[in-house]
Amino acid sequence: MYGKYGIKLHFNGTERFIEIDDRIVYEIIQDNKKGKKLLGVSTANENEFWASLIEKAVCKLYSMENLMIPSIPSIECYHITGW
Repeated sequence: MYGKYGIKLHFNGTERFIEIDDRIVYEIIQDNKKGKKLLGVSTANENEFWASLIEKAVCKLYSMENLMIPSIPSIECYHITGW
């Protein structure tokens, strides 16, 4: 892990630059040889954590805007891609 990341998201017609750190929540698993499991969004490759960082940036955007809306995939895609 490297510290801080900047992620550009689209919200209300403007680009927002969201700065996040690389701390991600894991669940400790006693029965598993690997010992921990990523909570939240993940990819098939357990060593990748980029999806969790994007999820963290979207959550931070929502908290900055005081939004209390459910997650809707089409809206999430717009926030990430601008389309």
